[in-house]
Amino acid sequence: MPKSVFVIDDHAVVREGLKAVARRLPGVDICGEASSAEEALESLTALRPDLILLDVELPGLSGLEILPRLARLGRPVVVLSLHDCPNLRHRAMEAGAHAYLVKGNDLDGLLEYMRRALHLPASMDRSPLTDRERDILGLITAGHTSKEIAELRHISYHTVERHRTNMARKLNLSKRSELIRYGLEYLHS
Repeated sequence: MPKSVFVIDDHAVVREGLKAVARRLPGVDICGEASSAEEALESLTALRPDLILLDVELPGLSGLEILPRLARLGRPVVVLSLHDCPNLRHRAMEAGAHAYLVKGNDLDGLLEYMRRALHLPASMDRSPLTDRERDILGLITAGHTSKEIAELRHISYHTVERHRTNMARKLNLSKRSELIRYGLEYLHS
């Protein structure tokens, strides 16, 4: 099921840029956008995004003023600001932000935070998996059992299970089905 992102920023160009960044993540859709706090609050009564990107400086009510209401939705809220100001960062975090990021900083950092907040697996380009783990993951996604993999690779069943456990830990996945989905998406794309 796709993950959804809602973008709140008063500048159309910034909204378009944030939406483009979010779409770089596999399985992410944009469920809506707003140019003001009031518009966002109205839209979010009907939507349940998995992640909210919020500009701190909005016309009318500021991002900091609506942040407590957004935080009550139970979804991660990333506050974005032009200013690397410790006071603003502190106020945002106190009001319920999951992160405070400075616009114009590291794009990879924003992508990584979004990936983690949305519980998406790491891309294979920057995958922490070893070559052996990728090999075993390929066999898992092909439908082989741990016993079959052990026989095919001339290793013990316990070694296969250890690799499976290590992969799930490295990729922050808790279920075997998530590991299989990750393998299908990233090894066979």
